[in-house]
Amino acid sequence: MGKYKKIDNANLGQLDNSEYTRFMQRFYELAFPAQESGEEPDDGGSPGTVSLLQTRAAEGNPELGISAEEQEAFEKDLALMSDLVEISRIKKETKELKPVDERRDDVVTYFIASVRQQQSSPIAAQSDAAKDLYEVVKPYEGVYREANEAETIKIDGLLADVAKEGLPELVATLGLTAVVAELQSLNDQYKTLSAERLKTETAILEKESSAEIRKRMDDLYDDMTTIAFVQSVANPTEGTAAFVSQLNTLIKKTKATYKARRSLESKGDKKEEGDSSTTTPTTPPTETETETTPSGSENGK
Repeated sequence: MGKYKKIDNANLGQLDNSEYTRFMQRFYELAFPAQESGEEPDDGGSPGTVSLLQTRAAEGNPELGISAEEQEAFEKDLALMSDLVEISRIKKETKELKPVDERRDDVVTYFIASVRQQQSSPIAAQSDAAKDLYEVVKPYEGVYREANEAETIKIDGLLADVAKEGLPELVATLGLTAVVAELQSLNDQYKTLSAERLKTETAILEKESSAEIRKRMDDLYDDMTTIAFVQSVANPTEGTAAFVSQLNTLIKKTKATYKARRSLESKGDKKEEGDSSTTTPTTPPTETETETTPSGSENGK
């Protein structure tokens, strides 16, 4: 065994954006420990949960031979990567838009159809209520065919109309109060998710691609770890030895986490292959999403 402890190869290229950002956060905390805390960096958590940048001005790390300029450049790109990972998370959440929209279509269709059909009710109170209410909801027939955002606006209009004075009583007479409440809830959910998607798309337009940012961070990481190793050899201290040891521990943990994820994905792929041998899919399989910069937006219907 050699006299000097080298820094292991982290194989950063194999990590997805979330794993990469989490690793770089931990590396940053090792290279530039906060002065006010003697605690070792936590190796868990998600990219969006740790405050990375110190409130004080960047000073570099003279003991490791890392300059303030390198620290500042790394901080900037690390913040960009953290934002991109958060954007990717939001994009995944907006996948809920489709089932919410489909459920909303079913509920609004059921509501209008129920009002229309109860005009023929043998119970006079229901028949009269349905006839009066149908005059209000009739303009909204086929609203589910509208483009998603247009449908949202029109359903808002429908809900506002049936909430006017005297109409909630007609809705109650027809036993549709809970249906209206469900439609309101679904439309509100859709608006919330749609706003998140807009936030995502706007943010994407303002960001560089993760590949460009990672290239710069890889170069900075190589430079900083190389000079830190040189310092640990040329000017060994407890600090340089601790940095190399702790970074190697972080690298081992990151590799273990990566292998565990790949193992789970491999098992999932094999299960899907087994299922496809007995059933014929009606649509082509979709590509597995990665946590790269999301793009595109959902079209209207």
